[in-house]
Amino acid sequence: MPERRENRNQTQRAALPDIKFYINPEEKTIDPELYCGKAQEIAGALSDRSKNKSSQIRKYYDELVALEDRLRVSDEPERDWAVIKPLVKMTVAKVAYAQARELVTPNFVKFVKSGVDQINDHQDLSVFTTLFEAVIAFKKLEEEQNKNRRVSEQRR
Repeated sequence: MPERRENRNQTQRAALPDIKFYINPEEKTIDPELYCGKAQEIAGALSDRSKNKSSQIRKYYDELVALEDRLRVSDEPERDWAVIKPLVKMTVAKVAYAQARELVTPNFVKFVKSGVDQINDHQDLSVFTTLFEAVIAFKKLEEEQNKNRRVSEQRR
């Protein structure tokens, strides 16, 4: 039986890990692995050469950071949170639309939905935007490593 070759445009993606911001939700103790180990696992699960382009992912990250910034500079953060929270939740619909247009993968939608579902206040939003930033960094690192690996394979 002939060996099946993997399409070069597809990379084998890891499963998206379970994402929980806090090891103790009542005290809001952030998981010490969230911004490193967990972020790196998430980045691996988002690896796709044809989808999840950096510009697409940064678009949603930038929107969330802009909302967080509005809260940070607000004179009345509680009042403004009531306005901003629905906009944060709307991010899930936006990434679902991007998936329908085949710009992002189902894993990216799951990542955003999992994060947004845990956002109940400004602190939660800050935790998610920081996680998102770490994921973007690890994803960029993985892309560069994969690029270097492909170049060295072509030289052989």
